Amino acid sequence: MIDNSALQSILDTATDISCVCEIYSADAVPSADGLDPVDALDCFAAVEGITFRTREYKQLVSSFGTIKRTITKETNNASVTFSNISREISDFEFTNGFEGLIMIIRLISRSLSTALTDSQILFTGRCEKPTSGTKASLTVTAKFIVGSVDVMCPRRKFTKEDQAGRVTTDPEFEGFLFIPQYGTTTYSVREKRGGILGLLGFKKTVQKTLAYSSFSDLDANKSVPEVFGRSQLLGTHIGYEDVGPFLELRTAFCEGEIEDITNQRSVDTNFPLDGSSYAPLMGLVGSLNGPDDPSWVAPGYYSRTAHFRGQADNSAVDTVDAAPDIAAVILGRKMLTPDPSTRIWNVTQWTDNGAAQVRFLLTSDDYYKLDENWIDDDSFTDTYDYNYEPIFDTSINDFVFVTPG
Repeated sequence: MIDNSALQSILDTATDISCVCEIYSADAVPSADGLDPVDALDCFAAVEGITFRTREYKQLVSSFGTIKRTITKETNNASVTFSNISREISDFEFTNGFEGLIMIIRLISRSLSTALTDSQILFTGRCEKPTSGTKASLTVTAKFIVGSVDVMCPRRKFTKEDQAGRVTTDPEFEGFLFIPQYGTTTYSVREKRGGILGLLGFKKTVQKTLAYSSFSDLDANKSVPEVFGRSQLLGTHIGYEDVGPFLELRTAFCEGEIEDITNQRSVDTNFPLDGSSYAPLMGLVGSLNGPDDPSWVAPGYYSRTAHFRGQADNSAVDTVDAAPDIAAVILGRKMLTPDPSTRIWNVTQWTDNGAAQVRFLLTSDDYYKLDENWIDDDSFTDTYDYNYEPIFDTSINDFVFVTPG
């Protein structure tokens, strides 16, 4: 169903409908009405004499392939076979390179289509590198503009390396470079004296020194979780050390920036968390994910990693204890949501709304990297509002009937 009466009339009545192809630069983004042929690198058609939006279309299309419109394990795709007899297409490939460019296949009336809204977009995608061609033709295949359904989420693991190649001295370093720390702690004990005094029950105070080292639960095969909405998680210890009567902890939970870390607790009642030393960091970028305490175990900003510094009490002074697991309820990713009054997506906040989460994944530089201009915000806002409609569950509610008035 086409929600455009003028276009519907053109498609119903015009007798000069043509399919055309337009190629745009890799960084082109649509306006409110879509991509305009005026801005295209080049325009092509199967017949001669087509002009649309002041742009003349070159008669270089030999055939249009089938346009696939479903997304399952494969994404939408389409292909166009160009004539290369004049060598114009090979020149275009050598000059611009089809790979990565944006292809649009459009349906127009040669006589009636004047505005962008008078045309129908059949396909929009990003060109792949041509794998075969002859002196006479070249076939170019394009996939849906999102590109792939196989984007990895979560995006990174608990590895020492930063995926963007940043060095460890960079505050925005996102690796988990854990270096074990060593030290000693001194404590006092009461022991029996030797000889006759010991037999009589006399004791003496003895100073003892215990060596310690810090530990980490990091696993390079374990992903840094992404939390959309609300989730209860067990943290991953970036580092911990038994320093005598308590354990210093630095524990990671997920990607940031998030809204909050709540209901944090040790799952081992023998080692409860000390609330006075608890310092949560919400996973901001670089030094904003601070302030850090360089004297605490495994120091660092851990850019974009939501974590906390804290201590677990009740450790035996003369025993090196392992750190307890730490659980918390995470109020996850902060992302753009629509302003209720303007319907513009410019409010950054925590949300458990699926429409905002899908939009975040599509536009995030960490995932699909789609420019926001490709997003139909009106449709996303309608879905966002629909998701917030309350659901009345009749199976868990009682009804009270009253007489009006």
